Amino acid sequence: MTFLRVFLMSILLSISPLVGGAPAADTGRLAAPPAGQLLLSDAKLAEIHRLEREDPLMRGLLDRVREAAEMNLTLPPNTHLQPGDRNMLGQSRAAAGRIIASAFAYRVDGDKRQLEAARRDLLNVCGFPDWNPVSFLDTAEMGFGVALGYAWLRPELSAEDRATIRAALVRNLLGLAPEAYQREGRGALRWQAFGSRDTTLNNWNFVCNAGFVAAALALRDEEPELAAQVLAGARASLPLAMGGFAPDGAWPEGPTYWSYGTTYLVNALAMLEETPEGDAGVADRPGFDRTLFYALQVFGPTGLSFNFADSNPAHDYSMPLSTYVWLARRFGHPEVLPEVRRLLQAKVRESSLDKRGMSGRGLVFCALFYPEKQASAPAAATTLPLDAHFRGEADFVVMRSRAADPDALWVGLKGGHNNVPHSHLDLGSFVLDAGGVRWAVDLGQDNYGLPRYFDRREGGQRWKYYRMNNRSHNTVMPGDRLQSATATAPIVRFESAPEEASATVDLTAAYPGAAKKMLRQVSLPGRAAVVIEDKIEGLRAGESLTWRMLTPARITLSEDGRTATLTQEGKTLRAVVSAPEGARFSASPARPPTREEKQNDGISVLAVTLVPDAPDLRLIVRFEPEPAARE
Repeated sequence: MTFLRVFLMSILLSISPLVGGAPAADTGRLAAPPAGQLLLSDAKLAEIHRLEREDPLMRGLLDRVREAAEMNLTLPPNTHLQPGDRNMLGQSRAAAGRIIASAFAYRVDGDKRQLEAARRDLLNVCGFPDWNPVSFLDTAEMGFGVALGYAWLRPELSAEDRATIRAALVRNLLGLAPEAYQREGRGALRWQAFGSRDTTLNNWNFVCNAGFVAAALALRDEEPELAAQVLAGARASLPLAMGGFAPDGAWPEGPTYWSYGTTYLVNALAMLEETPEGDAGVADRPGFDRTLFYALQVFGPTGLSFNFADSNPAHDYSMPLSTYVWLARRFGHPEVLPEVRRLLQAKVRESSLDKRGMSGRGLVFCALFYPEKQASAPAAATTLPLDAHFRGEADFVVMRSRAADPDALWVGLKGGHNNVPHSHLDLGSFVLDAGGVRWAVDLGQDNYGLPRYFDRREGGQRWKYYRMNNRSHNTVMPGDRLQSATATAPIVRFESAPEEASATVDLTAAYPGAAKKMLRQVSLPGRAAVVIEDKIEGLRAGESLTWRMLTPARITLSEDGRTATLTQEGKTLRAVVSAPEGARFSASPARPPTREEKQNDGISVLAVTLVPDAPDLRLIVRFEPEPAARE
């Protein structure tokens, strides 16, 4: 088959989801780079060695990789499913992490101990009866690590070892491609590349496609038909989930699942770029070119994320910085790289090594996609706008008082859709930083093992859990109503001016029938305070209204209840409820209704509850940080 024909076919296949199915496999032999080149070419290896000589940050990064690889030498073999396990995702991640770190350390240093460690771990997991396809993330992540280890070490492995690893990759992953990439998406496999299942359209898409792509490229000389089917199918399947980035780059499942899914997506695209057909335009899907800025701006000046949905609070340096680098280069944003270097310095300094062997992998990818010094580019922290609106299923706004200031005032506001995977009933919720402290918090995920945790139907069990529903989020609630699980709350107004910023979210549909109109406006007047103003029209007679904010701070209420003084870490934030007349603060522990749920120790609820005299009202709360006491 001519190169032109392959190229033209890849373009047609990349748009095939628009006409209803997976492409047929191209069974021609695919040109492959030399063995060991998958994401780690000889040229890349030479570049890493050069940077180690010239750049202290790369030296420090490689030293951390070596630490992780040394620790791998002491760890016991990974195991298959153990009694009581819900899945073996932890085992898959540990195995992949060990294999990647050890194999990379061998390629960089030629240390035979690391070659033997990687070989040992490869043969161990390739001897498992399966990679738990019942939970296909387990299979995909294991396959990704095994494929890279095989590709990087193939010239050093014996014929017998290569045969064992190749057979396991085919048996446990690549051989499942005909079922996974079945055109109607109706196969029995627990993950399908096409169709309308959540796992086809959310972060699973990126993880599972990346595992298949890695296996296909590692084995495309030996298994050309399966490899061709996977590569064509992945180019057609990935865009189905990438619609979640449109139009402005926000990811509806929250920053944790942005980190997880987008990392695998970028790895898949980087591997596809090594083929003659490239990614066939997959990376050009709407919003993907802006998702880097969402990832940077979802973090406040404290360095903590606005961890909406099933996300836990994360430090900015813990994010996948290799993904940032790839995105910056792919879409032409060198101004971001100095900020990524700053974060990488913190990662090298602050991150600890996971005792199961998972952590070395992320460090390896930071070396593969490395933020080299920029001669004159300004840091992203000084070029990013103070305020930003990311439209889409998340519909997310951030506003701050000053750039590149860890003590700046910062607020994030969440609108968008409730009916997306991993969502909470959190429409209208906000988080707040001031003085280097996070004051208003999102509690994050609960235990995924809770009964029917993922039952997202209207009235489903998921919404009875405290952390999942609006009773634990920093929003407003009529009566004791839960938000509708299918509601949408659009950001209907966003303004950014030098002296002020504001955003308004329409919460009317979140509480069907409760009021004629419910609007929440969040503003930064003079960029010196945060004001939360809820405007309610036509509230049902006798209906109460509750305003909530969850905080780790110590709360002291004034005698009249109109002022709350919050203190933590030697800092003070003052909250004043200025309207309506008679509104009062209260404070209580943020306890869930059952012992099985996370107990939220150290978190309090600052609340205002009232029964309005009239159907129309404005509830206004103003926050101002107090200047730090001079020593």
